[in-house]
Amino acid sequence: MAKNNQLQILNEKELSDTMTGFHNAVNPIGNCKILQRDSPWDADPEEYFGGRDPRDGMEKVCQYLESLFYSAKDETIFVNQFLKPVQIMAKFREHLSTREKASTDLEGWVFSISKPTKTSPFNKTENVTASIVFPKLRTTMSVSFPKEIIKNTSSSYSEFTKCQPTGLVNRIHPVKGSSISNTHKEVLLSQFNFLFTSFNDIQIVGESIEMENFCEVQSQNSEIKQHMGFSFVSFGKVLDVQGSRVTIEAMNKSGIISFTINSRHYYKNSNMISPEKMKGKHVRFFGVAWYNPDTDGKVNLDTPEVFLMQEETDSARLKIEDEIGKIRIRNHITQSKIKEELRGKIESEDCIENKNNSLYFVYPKTGDPICDSFMNSTYQIKSLRDELKMGNPIIRQEQVLSSVKMGMTRMETNLKSSSPLLDVLTDYLWQNDLFGHYDKMLTVEKFAQIYSEKMINKKIWHLKFLRIFDPNNKKYEKITANGKASLEKILHEKLSKNLTLMQDIVRLDNGVIPPSILLEYLRNSELFLPLVLNEGRSTETIWVKKNTKPVSAELQNEYNGNINSILEVMSNVSYSVTSQLIS
Repeated sequence: MAKNNQLQILNEKELSDTMTGFHNAVNPIGNCKILQRDSPWDADPEEYFGGRDPRDGMEKVCQYLESLFYSAKDETIFVNQFLKPVQIMAKFREHLSTREKASTDLEGWVFSISKPTKTSPFNKTENVTASIVFPKLRTTMSVSFPKEIIKNTSSSYSEFTKCQPTGLVNRIHPVKGSSISNTHKEVLLSQFNFLFTSFNDIQIVGESIEMENFCEVQSQNSEIKQHMGFSFVSFGKVLDVQGSRVTIEAMNKSGIISFTINSRHYYKNSNMISPEKMKGKHVRFFGVAWYNPDTDGKVNLDTPEVFLMQEETDSARLKIEDEIGKIRIRNHITQSKIKEELRGKIESEDCIENKNNSLYFVYPKTGDPICDSFMNSTYQIKSLRDELKMGNPIIRQEQVLSSVKMGMTRMETNLKSSSPLLDVLTDYLWQNDLFGHYDKMLTVEKFAQIYSEKMINKKIWHLKFLRIFDPNNKKYEKITANGKASLEKILHEKLSKNLTLMQDIVRLDNGVIPPSILLEYLRNSELFLPLVLNEGRSTETIWVKKNTKPVSAELQNEYNGNINSILEVMSNVSYSVTSQLIS
């Protein structure tokens, strides 16, 4: 599994926060409408709806989209793989709110419960995150409850009333009056065809960028509350069980994988049947493969975990289900790629449809309007993924992100395409040139008629994300060498284009171009010269176009009148400044 993520916004922590943000953001319907715009990240944060959590959620989702807009290989990939999935599920949530009955009852299997954590430093309430398979939604979702409500996993289903699903991020929102009760109906992994995954795909599914495949799950190998996990049902023969490790071989003997047994939940999930009793037997097993872990090395999530194994004496059936899993994760497979002895049997499955010499995995309707609407939205997203998968099991980061856009080119592209971003950065350098430091509130005052303070804060975050500002400096904003070089290049290009339109006299305190950048440009220009003063000295604070004859006396008086104020301002810098140095 790849250890290094190309883009910070797609590492596990950032993506998990984005998923939480989306879940919080879409509760106010006004936010759903904003997210359906062509460029939702351009919305002023003042437009966001709801309290702190929904607004923070909108901020996170918009940061996610804006970052990927400038990092994707092309606009089509960005729209189809990142923007449209968000818009599709925002539209689903908007339509859900218009229904007379805006929630539904769901039967689900709770297979994992996180350790309790406080909801806030000021609140004594402790919540747990439950990870649940919902057959009617054809997926795995997480939901947060007070720890008193749900304490243990089990081998049977529970009934969850008054639920609102949030797709793409796989969260359940329990509405007021919701409840949980045990149905005592036993869980059979054979009924989870919507999670079937070929054994040979298990070790690569965690590298997918398809958010809809992941859900919050507690890991045996981590002290962190939960991680992003890809839930699956797969098939094989148990070769060995040693403590918390189980070794399973593929049905066709094509591979062997060593799994961690999530012993915190396994025994209750299996009705106290020891995993050692499965040794030597063919099994269906429910497991989780982890999303690409962060690069800090604190948590090793390379090993997938098993939460339940169930014996199956019909090994031929398991081979068929493994092939179904191969079709499911790819959306479709040509008939020629299915083994001849299995083809006819697979075609007769309820979840398989034969079209144009290919076998497609299909999701039958449930009869529940909310669940069917949810599945329709999910299918739209899967269709978009299918365009890029082209028969492959997953979509990887390198398929959608441009390495060219990750360095200085990425900085320049962002600055050129975003006026607010360029305005904030230019003002930052202007202030540093004049005062020796940066005061954000001066930027807020300067652009008060154009941008809100929240919008400026948003752009400062973006400058840090792009590493134009140092992201590790928490005390104050500090431009990086590459960031300054990118700004210089852009402003020099602007000056070159407008050179012939420049006035005969150019002052460094022009209020548009930061003095340090303008000065460097003028020094390298063949069209301007420093103003020559009466005493024969020249000053670089005022430049004159060649072959012009400005009124020197007026410029001399202007220089004399301003020199003291300039010296006063420049006294803020750490080195000694004299009138000769300014000149």
